[in-house]
Amino acid sequence: MRKSLLIKNYESFNVNKSKVKKSQDIGQFFSLKLAFFVLFLMVGVSSLAYLFQINQLATMGQEINIAEEMLEELKEQNKFLEIQVAQLKSSYHFENERERLNLVNPEQVSFVEIKKDDSMAMAK
Repeated sequence: MRKSLLIKNYESFNVNKSKVKKSQDIGQFFSLKLAFFVLFLMVGVSSLAYLFQINQLATMGQEINIAEEMLEELKEQNKFLEIQVAQLKSSYHFENERERLNLVNPEQVSFVEIKKDDSMAMAK
């Protein structure tokens, strides 16, 4: 009787052992699947972040090119305006404008010196 009980216990132990092994195999399988899913998800998110960053850099590069072109245009316009200011300030321009407006050339120039006092009233 004891021998048969030992055989039954051994058989039930083997059956339980195989069930545990199967459940461990299933657990390892799902664990492996989960690991691959997480890895795939991380690669996907990293790829999307990389594409977003590359797109953002390309857009910023285009904006920089546009800003540099605008800067060059403004520098050229500034040079043109500086030349125009120098021409308008020249005595040659004043003489031409005086003749065009039929103004007389002053013979004698006199200056009036005004001292600023608190007692002096100003006209509005």
